[in-house]
Amino acid sequence: EQLQASGSGPLKTFTLGFEELNEFKEAREVADRIGTDHHEITITADDFIDALPDIAWYFDEPVANPSAISLYFVSQAAREHVAVVLSGEGADELFGGYRVYREPFDLVHIRRLPRPIRALAARLGRSRINFRGRNYLRRASTALNDRYFGGGYGTFTPNEVRRLLKAKNVEDHFQPGLALATATSGFDVLPESRRMQLIDINYWLGGDILATADRMSMANSLEMRVPFLDVDVAHVSAGIPDSLKYRDGTTKWLLRRAFRGRLPQSTELRQKLGFPTPMRRWITQDPNAMLALIRNSPRLGELVDMAFVEELASKHAEGKIDASRRILLLLMLAGWLDAFMDGDVHADVHGGVHADVTVPPSQR
Repeated sequence: EQLQASGSGPLKTFTLGFEELNEFKEAREVADRIGTDHHEITITADDFIDALPDIAWYFDEPVANPSAISLYFVSQAAREHVAVVLSGEGADELFGGYRVYREPFDLVHIRRLPRPIRALAARLGRSRINFRGRNYLRRASTALNDRYFGGGYGTFTPNEVRRLLKAKNVEDHFQPGLALATATSGFDVLPESRRMQLIDINYWLGGDILATADRMSMANSLEMRVPFLDVDVAHVSAGIPDSLKYRDGTTKWLLRRAFRGRLPQSTELRQKLGFPTPMRRWITQDPNAMLALIRNSPRLGELVDMAFVEELASKHAEGKIDASRRILLLLMLAGWLDAFMDGDVHADVHGGVHADVTVPPSQR
Protein backbone atom coordinates (compact mmCIF):
# COMPACT_ATOMS: atom_id res chain seq x y z
CA GLU A 1 0.00 0.00 0.00
CA GLN A 2 2.85 2.38 0.82
CA LEU A 3 4.64 1.50 -2.40
CA GLN A 4 1.45 2.04 -4.37
CA ALA A 5 0.94 5.45 -2.78
CA SER A 6 4.53 6.58 -3.35
CA GLY A 7 4.67 5.61 -7.03
CA SER A 8 3.53 7.38 -10.15
CA GLY A 9 1.20 4.55 -11.13
CA PRO A 10 0.07 1.08 -10.08
CA LEU A 11 2.74 -1.40 -9.09
CA LYS A 12 3.55 -4.07 -11.64
CA THR A 13 3.36 -7.67 -10.46
CA PHE A 14 4.45 -10.82 -12.23
CA THR A 15 3.57 -14.47 -11.85
CA LEU A 16 4.81 -17.42 -13.88
CA GLY A 17 3.11 -20.71 -14.50
CA PHE A 18 3.00 -23.73 -16.74
CA GLU A 19 0.24 -25.24 -18.82
CA GLU A 20 0.22 -28.17 -16.39
CA LEU A 21 0.67 -26.23 -13.16
CA ASN A 22 0.08 -22.64 -12.14
CA GLU A 23 -1.44 -20.29 -9.57
CA PHE A 24 -2.72 -17.71 -12.04
CA LYS A 25 -6.19 -17.56 -10.51
CA GLU A 26 -4.87 -17.06 -6.98
CA ALA A 27 -2.28 -14.47 -8.06
CA ARG A 28 -4.94 -12.57 -10.00
CA GLU A 29 -7.12 -12.42 -6.88
CA VAL A 30 -4.26 -10.82 -4.93
CA ALA A 31 -3.41 -8.44 -7.76
CA ASP A 32 -7.04 -7.32 -8.04
CA ARG A 33 -7.24 -6.83 -4.27
CA ILE A 34 -4.21 -4.53 -4.07
CA GLY A 35 -4.70 -2.94 -7.49
CA THR A 36 -1.55 -3.86 -9.38
CA ASP A 37 -0.80 -3.96 -13.10
CA HIS A 38 -0.54 -7.74 -13.25
CA HIS A 39 1.32 -9.86 -15.81
CA GLU A 40 1.11 -13.63 -16.35
CA ILE A 41 3.85 -15.64 -18.04
CA THR A 42 3.36 -19.20 -19.30
CA ILE A 43 6.25 -21.40 -20.38
CA THR A 44 6.34 -24.87 -21.91
CA ALA A 45 8.77 -27.77 -21.98
CA ASP A 46 10.02 -26.54 -25.36
CA ASP A 47 10.78 -23.13 -23.86
CA PHE A 48 12.85 -24.79 -21.16
CA ILE A 49 14.74 -27.04 -23.58
CA ASP A 50 15.60 -24.07 -25.79
CA ALA A 51 16.79 -21.94 -22.86
CA LEU A 52 18.60 -24.62 -20.87
CA PRO A 53 22.07 -24.02 -22.41
CA ASP A 54 21.79 -20.33 -21.53
CA ILE A 55 20.50 -21.10 -18.03
CA ALA A 56 23.46 -23.42 -17.42
CA TRP A 57 25.87 -20.82 -18.80
CA TYR A 58 24.56 -18.03 -16.60
CA PHE A 59 24.72 -20.24 -13.52
CA ASP A 60 28.48 -20.57 -14.06
CA GLU A 61 28.49 -23.79 -12.03
CA PRO A 62 26.51 -27.06 -12.23
CA VAL A 63 23.63 -26.27 -9.88
CA ALA A 64 20.26 -28.00 -10.31
CA ASN A 65 17.63 -25.98 -8.47
CA PRO A 66 14.32 -26.50 -10.33
CA SER A 67 13.21 -22.98 -9.40
CA ALA A 68 15.97 -21.62 -11.63
CA ILE A 69 13.80 -22.35 -14.65
CA SER A 70 10.92 -20.29 -13.32
CA LEU A 71 13.16 -17.50 -12.05
CA TYR A 72 14.94 -17.18 -15.38
CA PHE A 73 11.74 -16.75 -17.37
CA VAL A 74 9.88 -14.54 -14.89
CA SER A 75 12.96 -12.29 -14.67
CA GLN A 76 13.13 -12.14 -18.44
CA ALA A 77 9.49 -11.06 -18.64
CA ALA A 78 9.74 -8.58 -15.76
CA ARG A 79 12.77 -6.86 -17.29
CA GLU A 80 10.63 -5.80 -20.23
CA HIS A 81 8.72 -3.55 -17.82
CA VAL A 82 10.94 -2.75 -14.80
CA ALA A 83 14.58 -2.67 -13.71
CA VAL A 84 14.07 -3.64 -10.05
CA VAL A 85 11.73 -6.17 -8.43
CA LEU A 86 10.89 -7.22 -4.88
CA SER A 87 10.77 -10.95 -4.18
CA GLY A 88 9.78 -13.07 -1.20
CA GLU A 89 12.92 -15.12 -0.63
CA GLY A 90 13.61 -15.69 3.06
CA ALA A 91 10.04 -15.55 4.35
CA ASP A 92 9.75 -19.33 4.67
CA GLU A 93 13.09 -19.74 6.42
CA LEU A 94 12.52 -16.88 8.88
CA PHE A 95 8.82 -17.30 9.61
CA GLY A 96 8.46 -21.08 9.39
CA GLY A 97 6.89 -21.60 5.98
CA TYR A 98 7.95 -25.17 5.17
CA ARG A 99 5.72 -28.00 6.34
CA VAL A 100 8.78 -30.08 7.20
CA TYR A 101 9.41 -27.67 10.09
CA ARG A 102 6.27 -29.12 11.69
CA GLU A 103 7.72 -32.62 11.60
CA PRO A 104 9.22 -32.55 15.14
CA PHE A 105 5.74 -31.85 16.50
CA ASP A 106 4.29 -34.69 14.42
CA LEU A 107 6.97 -37.14 15.62
CA VAL A 108 6.59 -36.34 19.30
CA HIS A 109 3.91 -39.01 19.81
CA ILE A 110 6.09 -41.94 18.80
CA ARG A 111 9.06 -40.58 20.73
CA ARG A 112 7.02 -40.72 23.93
CA LEU A 113 6.54 -44.47 23.62
CA PRO A 114 8.55 -46.86 25.85
CA ARG A 115 12.03 -47.63 24.54
CA PRO A 116 11.34 -51.27 23.49
CA ILE A 117 8.38 -50.15 21.39
CA ARG A 118 10.45 -47.35 19.82
CA ALA A 119 13.16 -49.88 18.96
CA LEU A 120 10.60 -52.14 17.28
CA ALA A 121 9.17 -49.17 15.37
CA ALA A 122 12.67 -48.22 14.20
CA ARG A 123 13.29 -51.74 12.85
CA LEU A 124 9.96 -51.67 11.01
CA GLY A 125 10.83 -48.28 9.55
CA ARG A 126 14.10 -49.63 8.15
CA SER A 127 12.55 -52.83 6.79
CA ARG A 128 11.92 -53.45 3.12
CA ILE A 129 8.27 -54.21 3.73
CA ASN A 130 6.20 -51.50 2.08
CA PHE A 131 3.35 -50.37 4.31
CA ARG A 132 1.54 -47.17 5.14
CA GLY A 133 3.46 -45.23 7.80
CA ARG A 134 6.86 -46.83 7.18
CA ASN A 135 8.47 -43.51 6.27
CA TYR A 136 7.04 -41.97 9.45
CA LEU A 137 8.63 -44.71 11.59
CA ARG A 138 11.94 -44.42 9.75
CA ARG A 139 12.15 -40.67 10.16
CA ALA A 140 11.16 -40.83 13.83
CA SER A 141 14.20 -43.02 14.53
CA THR A 142 16.69 -41.03 12.45
CA ALA A 143 18.88 -38.23 13.83
CA LEU A 144 17.95 -34.77 12.59
CA ASN A 145 21.10 -34.07 10.56
CA ASP A 146 20.84 -37.43 8.77
CA ARG A 147 17.09 -37.07 8.33
CA TYR A 148 17.23 -33.53 7.03
CA PHE A 149 20.21 -34.07 4.77
CA GLY A 150 18.58 -37.14 3.25
CA GLY A 151 15.28 -35.32 2.82
CA GLY A 152 16.51 -32.21 1.08
CA TYR A 153 20.20 -32.19 0.33
CA GLY A 154 20.98 -35.53 -1.29
CA THR A 155 19.96 -35.94 -4.95
CA PHE A 156 21.70 -39.26 -5.60
CA THR A 157 22.13 -41.94 -2.97
CA PRO A 158 25.71 -43.17 -2.30
CA ASN A 159 24.97 -46.37 -4.23
CA GLU A 160 23.62 -44.36 -7.18
CA VAL A 161 26.76 -42.20 -7.14
CA ARG A 162 28.91 -45.33 -7.42
CA ARG A 163 26.85 -46.57 -10.36
CA LEU A 164 26.65 -43.19 -12.05
CA LEU A 165 30.27 -42.05 -12.07
CA LYS A 166 32.92 -43.84 -14.11
CA ALA A 167 35.60 -42.73 -11.67
CA LYS A 168 36.03 -45.25 -8.89
CA ASN A 169 36.11 -44.61 -5.15
CA VAL A 170 34.71 -41.12 -5.59
CA GLU A 171 32.77 -41.56 -2.36
CA ASP A 172 36.11 -41.66 -0.50
CA HIS A 173 36.55 -37.99 -1.38
CA PHE A 174 32.93 -36.95 -1.03
CA GLN A 175 31.61 -35.85 2.36
CA PRO A 176 28.06 -34.59 1.79
CA GLY A 177 27.44 -33.97 5.47
CA LEU A 178 30.59 -31.93 6.12
CA ALA A 179 29.23 -28.54 5.09
CA LEU A 180 25.99 -29.27 6.89
CA ALA A 181 27.81 -30.22 10.09
CA THR A 182 29.85 -27.02 9.89
CA ALA A 183 26.76 -24.91 9.26
CA THR A 184 24.95 -26.42 12.25
CA SER A 185 27.79 -26.30 14.76
CA GLY A 186 26.40 -25.33 18.17
CA PHE A 187 22.75 -25.89 17.21
CA ASP A 188 22.28 -29.03 19.32
CA VAL A 189 20.91 -27.09 22.28
CA LEU A 190 18.01 -25.75 20.22
CA PRO A 191 14.64 -27.42 19.54
CA GLU A 192 14.57 -29.45 16.32
CA SER A 193 12.23 -27.06 14.53
CA ARG A 194 14.63 -24.15 15.18
CA ARG A 195 17.60 -26.23 14.12
CA MET A 196 15.87 -27.04 10.83
CA GLN A 197 15.26 -23.35 10.19
CA LEU A 198 18.87 -22.47 11.00
CA ILE A 199 20.16 -25.26 8.75
CA ASP A 200 18.20 -23.71 5.91
CA ILE A 201 19.23 -20.14 6.73
CA ASN A 202 22.93 -20.97 7.03
CA TYR A 203 23.20 -23.59 4.31
CA TRP A 204 20.30 -23.68 1.86
CA LEU A 205 19.16 -20.05 1.73
CA GLY A 206 22.51 -18.45 1.01
CA GLY A 207 24.11 -21.31 -0.88
CA ASP A 208 21.23 -22.13 -3.20
CA ILE A 209 18.06 -20.03 -3.04
CA LEU A 210 19.65 -16.58 -3.06
CA ALA A 211 22.40 -17.65 -5.45
CA THR A 212 19.79 -18.95 -7.87
CA ALA A 213 17.65 -15.82 -7.60
CA ASP A 214 20.64 -13.53 -8.07
CA ARG A 215 22.07 -15.30 -11.10
CA MET A 216 18.80 -15.81 -12.92
CA SER A 217 17.69 -12.20 -12.35
CA MET A 218 21.07 -10.70 -13.26
CA ALA A 219 21.15 -12.92 -16.36
CA ASN A 220 18.32 -10.67 -17.52
CA SER A 221 19.84 -7.42 -16.15
CA LEU A 222 17.18 -7.31 -13.45
CA GLU A 223 17.90 -6.27 -9.87
CA MET A 224 16.07 -8.42 -7.34
CA ARG A 225 15.66 -7.19 -3.77
CA VAL A 226 14.53 -9.36 -0.85
CA PRO A 227 12.79 -7.25 1.84
CA PHE A 228 12.06 -10.22 4.11
CA LEU A 229 15.81 -10.52 4.64
CA ASP A 230 16.18 -6.98 5.94
CA VAL A 231 18.24 -7.19 9.13
CA ASP A 232 15.46 -5.71 11.27
CA VAL A 233 12.93 -8.20 9.92
CA ALA A 234 15.36 -11.04 10.63
CA HIS A 235 15.83 -9.84 14.20
CA VAL A 236 12.07 -9.74 14.77
CA SER A 237 11.58 -13.22 13.32
CA ALA A 238 14.28 -14.66 15.58
CA GLY A 239 12.19 -13.77 18.62
CA ILE A 240 8.93 -15.32 17.42
CA PRO A 241 8.10 -18.54 19.31
CA ASP A 242 7.19 -21.70 17.44
CA SER A 243 3.65 -21.48 18.80
CA LEU A 244 3.11 -18.41 16.60
CA LYS A 245 4.69 -19.96 13.51
CA TYR A 246 2.88 -23.31 13.47
CA ARG A 247 -0.73 -23.16 14.53
CA ASP A 248 -4.12 -24.40 13.34
CA GLY A 249 -2.45 -27.01 11.14
CA THR A 250 -0.67 -24.41 9.04
CA THR A 251 2.74 -22.75 8.68
CA LYS A 252 3.84 -19.10 8.78
CA TRP A 253 0.80 -18.51 10.99
CA LEU A 254 1.84 -15.11 12.34
CA LEU A 255 2.84 -13.79 8.91
CA ARG A 256 -0.50 -14.90 7.48
CA ARG A 257 -2.34 -13.14 10.30
CA ALA A 258 -0.29 -9.97 9.79
CA PHE A 259 -1.78 -9.61 6.30
CA ARG A 260 -5.35 -10.42 7.34
CA GLY A 261 -7.68 -7.86 5.79
CA ARG A 262 -5.07 -6.74 3.28
CA LEU A 263 -5.13 -9.89 1.15
CA PRO A 264 -7.97 -12.22 0.14
CA GLN A 265 -8.95 -14.69 2.85
CA SER A 266 -8.22 -17.53 0.45
CA THR A 267 -4.57 -16.43 0.43
CA GLU A 268 -4.33 -16.66 4.21
CA LEU A 269 -5.87 -20.13 4.28
CA ARG A 270 -4.16 -21.67 1.23
CA GLN A 271 -1.46 -24.29 1.67
CA LYS A 272 1.99 -23.46 0.37
CA LEU A 273 2.68 -24.64 -3.18
CA GLY A 274 6.22 -23.33 -3.49
CA PHE A 275 7.82 -22.62 -6.87
CA PRO A 276 7.45 -26.02 -8.56
CA THR A 277 8.36 -26.98 -12.10
CA PRO A 278 6.58 -29.86 -13.89
CA MET A 279 9.85 -31.61 -14.73
CA ARG A 280 8.42 -35.00 -13.84
CA ARG A 281 5.60 -34.66 -16.36
CA TRP A 282 7.81 -33.12 -19.03
CA ILE A 283 10.27 -36.01 -18.88
CA THR A 284 7.46 -38.57 -18.95
CA GLN A 285 5.69 -36.93 -21.90
CA ASP A 286 8.77 -36.47 -24.12
CA PRO A 287 11.82 -38.22 -22.66
CA ASN A 288 13.80 -38.04 -25.90
CA ALA A 289 13.56 -34.26 -26.10
CA MET A 290 14.39 -33.81 -22.41
CA LEU A 291 17.34 -36.21 -22.53
CA ALA A 292 18.83 -35.01 -25.82
CA LEU A 293 21.33 -32.66 -24.17
CA ILE A 294 22.53 -35.46 -21.88
CA ARG A 295 22.85 -38.00 -24.67
CA ASN A 296 24.58 -35.55 -27.01
CA SER A 297 27.17 -34.33 -24.49
CA PRO A 298 30.49 -36.13 -25.12
CA ARG A 299 32.02 -34.49 -22.07
CA LEU A 300 29.29 -35.77 -19.78
CA GLY A 301 29.55 -39.18 -21.41
CA GLU A 302 33.19 -39.42 -20.34
CA LEU A 303 32.21 -38.84 -16.71
CA VAL A 304 29.02 -40.84 -16.22
CA ASP A 305 27.70 -44.27 -17.12
CA MET A 306 25.06 -43.49 -19.73
CA ALA A 307 23.52 -46.94 -19.34
CA PHE A 308 22.64 -46.05 -15.75
CA VAL A 309 21.22 -42.70 -16.88
CA GLU A 310 19.03 -44.50 -19.43
CA GLU A 311 17.91 -46.90 -16.70
CA LEU A 312 16.83 -43.96 -14.53
CA ALA A 313 14.97 -42.39 -17.44
CA SER A 314 13.25 -45.67 -18.31
CA LYS A 315 12.07 -46.25 -14.74
CA HIS A 316 10.86 -42.67 -14.59
CA ALA A 317 8.89 -43.02 -17.83
CA GLU A 318 7.28 -46.22 -16.49
CA GLY A 319 6.23 -44.44 -13.31
CA LYS A 320 8.38 -46.65 -11.08
CA ILE A 321 10.42 -43.76 -9.67
CA ASP A 322 10.55 -39.99 -9.80
CA ALA A 323 13.98 -39.26 -11.28
CA SER A 324 13.17 -35.72 -12.39
CA ARG A 325 15.53 -34.02 -9.91
CA ARG A 326 18.38 -36.37 -10.85
CA ILE A 327 17.79 -35.89 -14.56
CA LEU A 328 17.65 -32.11 -14.12
CA LEU A 329 20.99 -32.23 -12.33
CA LEU A 330 22.50 -34.16 -15.24
CA LEU A 331 20.97 -31.73 -17.73
CA MET A 332 22.54 -28.78 -15.93
CA LEU A 333 25.86 -30.59 -15.61
CA ALA A 334 25.85 -31.37 -19.33
CA GLY A 335 25.05 -27.75 -20.17
CA TRP A 336 27.83 -26.49 -17.90
CA LEU A 337 30.41 -28.94 -19.25
CA ASP A 338 29.56 -28.08 -22.84
CA ALA A 339 29.77 -24.35 -22.09
CA PHE A 340 33.00 -24.23 -20.12
CA MET A 341 35.10 -27.37 -20.31
CA ASP A 342 37.96 -27.27 -22.78
CA GLY A 343 39.55 -30.40 -24.16
CA ASP A 344 39.06 -33.91 -22.87
CA VAL A 345 37.29 -34.64 -19.63
CA HIS A 346 38.82 -37.79 -18.17
CA ALA A 347 37.19 -40.27 -15.86
CA ASP A 348 39.39 -39.07 -13.00
CA VAL A 349 37.62 -35.70 -13.26
CA HIS A 350 40.65 -33.86 -14.61
CA GLY A 351 40.18 -31.34 -17.38
CA GLY A 352 40.74 -27.77 -18.43
CA VAL A 353 38.42 -24.84 -18.02
CA HIS A 354 38.06 -22.03 -20.53
CA ALA A 355 40.14 -19.02 -19.57
CA ASP A 356 38.61 -16.98 -22.38
CA VAL A 357 35.62 -14.70 -22.02
CA THR A 358 32.59 -16.53 -23.36
CA VAL A 359 29.05 -15.55 -24.30
CA PRO A 360 25.76 -17.39 -23.77
CA PRO A 361 25.13 -20.17 -26.31
CA SER A 362 22.15 -18.31 -27.78
CA GLN A 363 24.43 -15.39 -28.73
CA ARG A 364 27.10 -17.42 -30.50
